[in-house]
Formats: sequence, C-alpha cells, structure tokens
Amino acid sequence: MSDSNTHDELNTQIQYRLIEKLSESERCYRELIENLNEIVFKFDHQGCLTFLNPAWTRTLGYSVNASLGQPLADFIDPQQQAAWQVLLTDLDQRSPLKQELKFRHICGQVVWLEVAIQPRKMGSEFSGSLMDVTDRHQAEQLLQRMNAELEKRVEQCTRDLDTTNQKLRATIDNLQQIQCQLMQSEKMSGLVNLVAGVAHEINNPVNFIYGNLDYLEDYLQTLLEIVDCDQAHDPSSATAVELLMEDVDLDFLKEDSQKIINSIRTGTSQIRQIVVDLRNFSQIDESELKMINIHEDIDGILKILNYQLKAKIKSISIEKNYGELPLIECYPRYLNQALMSILENAIDATDAWRRKTAADPQPVDRQSYRGKIDIQTAVLERQWITISITDNGIGIPLPIQNQVFNPFFTTKVVGQGLGMGLAISHQVITGKHQGKLTFRSQGGQGTTFTIQIPIRQADPAESKVEDSVRSLS
Repeated sequence: MSDSNTHDELNTQIQYRLIEKLSESERCYRELIENLNEIVFKFDHQGCLTFLNPAWTRTLGYSVNASLGQPLADFIDPQQQAAWQVLLTDLDQRSPLKQELKFRHICGQVVWLEVAIQPRKMGSEFSGSLMDVTDRHQAEQLLQRMNAELEKRVEQCTRDLDTTNQKLRATIDNLQQIQCQLMQSEKMSGLVNLVAGVAHEINNPVNFIYGNLDYLEDYLQTLLEIVDCDQAHDPSSATAVELLMEDVDLDFLKEDSQKIINSIRTGTSQIRQIVVDLRNFSQIDESELKMINIHEDIDGILKILNYQLKAKIKSISIEKNYGELPLIECYPRYLNQALMSILENAIDATDAWRRKTAADPQPVDRQSYRGKIDIQTAVLERQWITISITDNGIGIPLPIQNQVFNPFFTTKVVGQGLGMGLAISHQVITGKHQGKLTFRSQGGQGTTFTIQIPIRQADPAESKVEDSVRSLS
C-alpha cells in the first residue's frame, strides 16, 4: 500500500470520528433542549417561530409542528400584543431583552412567561427562552391583593379609630362642659343666695331708717319751731327756757342736728345703693333672656368688686371708654359672672405686677408702676357688640396661653383659685351666647380680653350643655 493511500484512509477515519462526535454532541444537545423545562425558541425578523422545544407543548398545550411558522404574537394575550410589538422594534444586536408577558394556554387560562431574547448577529434569527413564572406572578398578585386588602382594613380601622377618638373627645368635652356648668351653677347659686341674703338683711333696716328720716327731720324741725315760737311769744316761760338754754347750746343743736340727719341720709343712701348693686348683679329672677344695658351691668360689677377687693383695687386706675350701644339680649346672671371673672383676673394681674415691681431693688421701678384697667365697648358690624378689657399687669406667658380656658388650670397658688373662672366665662360667652372670647398677651406687658356677643340671640333655646345638665338632675 502506498503512502498516499494510507494517508487518505487515515483522513477518512478522522472524518468519521468527527462526524460521530458531532452527531453525539448534537444528540446530547437535542436531549438537553428537549428535556428543559424552559421553552427554547427561535423566530425570524418577522416574528414567526422557526424552532421550539417540547417544553412549548408542556407549558402552553400547543403542538410544536402546528406552532412553527406562526407569529409568536398570536400566542400572547391580546392586551399585551402592543407591548410585544414595541419590544420587537427595540430589539438590536447589542443588549439582551428580558420581560414578563401574559400568554394564553390552549385551554384559555393565563400563563405568565418571562421572555429572554439574546441579541442576534447580522442576518441571523432571534433566539431566546420562555420561563414559566405564573406561580410567582400569582403569588405576587396575591401578595398585592393581600397588601391592598390589608391597607384597606388598616384605613378602615384608622377611620373607625378616628371616629371613636372624635366621639371620645366629644364626650370628654361634653363632660368638661357639664362639669363647668355644674360648677358654675353651684357657684352662682351660692353667690346669688349670699348676695340675696345680704341684700335682704340690709334692706329691711335701711328701709326702716330711711323711711323714718323724714319724720325725724319733721319732728325735730317742729320742736325747734315750738322753741322759737315760745321764746318769741310767751314771756312768762322765758325764765324756764333761759335756764334750759344755759345747759344747751341751741344754735349748736340746730346746726349739729341737721348735720346728723344729713350724715344719716348719706349713709343710708350708700347702703341702699349697695343693696341695689347687689340685686342688679345677682339678677335673682333673671336667668332667662332679657334686654339689658351692658354699661350699667359693668358699672355694677365694678362696684361689687370695689366692695370685695378694696385693698387691691384702690391702687388701680380704671378707665371706661363706652361706645353708643343698644340694649342687648342676653342671660344677665351668666354674662355678669363671666364679666366679673375676667375683671377679677385683670385686677389680680395688675396686683401681681405691682407686688413684683415693689420687690424690685430699683426704686424707680417701684415708683413708676401704677395698675391700670381700660374697658372699651363698641358696636361691631351692626349686629354684634365688643367689650375689650385691657390691663397692664403681669401678662400671660406664651407657653401656657393655650391652656387659659381649660377647666381647673390656674397659675395661682393653692387656695386662691380653682381655675374655673375663665373656663366658665368661655363657656358662657361662646356656648350660651353664641359669642367669641379671645385674648392677646405678652409676659410683663399686660393682657387684653375681647368679648364679642350678638345684639340679638339667634336661638333663645337652652344650650346643649344645659340640656345635659338637666338630664343629670
């Protein structure tokens, strides 16, 4: 055998071996592709399928032979075909693509597949895989639904909790108002009874004295006239009269008796005025709506405070700048109590500042300060009146200003206040009279309380708080 024949035979054997290896590799590759759970596919530049492995049938139920040559878009859910077309136009040779799309099983149910497409070489087909992610997608959707449901339940629970909190706050506010009203009723009842009792006890003897002063004056005048007449027309009695006049200074008696009568008259007039002020303030029979002159009530309250707080008020200058006000419709008993509480606070504030400046080591400060309260009234927008009470007292510190109208909040020492005065005043003005009570203040620079109430009450019925109080009684 020649060398050439030997070389050809060797080449032939090598080729056979290579063919066998290639066939074995192809067989292994096909077995691998056919046994994959993922779908392996190829499609041309028009989107038509050119290769599919058996996983296509296992996953979607369609025959491989029947599916080849068909556009892949035909197996995608109609709602996502537009998205697939967008993906096709974006395919290039530079980057792989991965996207989850919704396919339709041959039986009609939805199957979610993750599409992974590799970039192609020039002129070649597209190749890629489809991995079933339906379970994961359904789990994600279930989780989203559960989260959405949970959020709805949390929102509903939050709304229910807010509603409950609002009801609870309303109940607490209502209870506080009822408590304020009960405290006010008790306080007013005790004050009215005290004032009425004092007025009654003073009024009887004063009326007796006052009513008899005229008679006393007439009697004394008549007696003096008789003495004068006797001196002038009865000479026989002159000796006896002269003897009496030696021990009595008749001229002094005439003059002094008139002074005594005038003093008694002045004193009883003052007592009678005190009684009138007490009766006006207590408004014993006027717990319902009534037309009043608010200026007269303020003047009466100032007189009562002058009797009660003479030591404090004597060092305070009170200025009244009254506007032209019509008669207003209100509950006099309650409004007077509210005004009195605000004025008492103004007096206490100026007295506290006076005592603080008195303790100041600088003598100029001790001499320069004098308490001052300014009361102004005016008509506001024709249907309201406004009352401003301004003091130059110690002021209200900013950190506690939002607590001023809270029941039982007080800056006074134990025993000097319950913290109900301003809370009750706020309830009386805003609740019972449909008005407004505001203030502005700065520590060390005084405070201004502003009251606004309508000239006529829109609803004369009792307030809800009073109804609640009645239901408890």
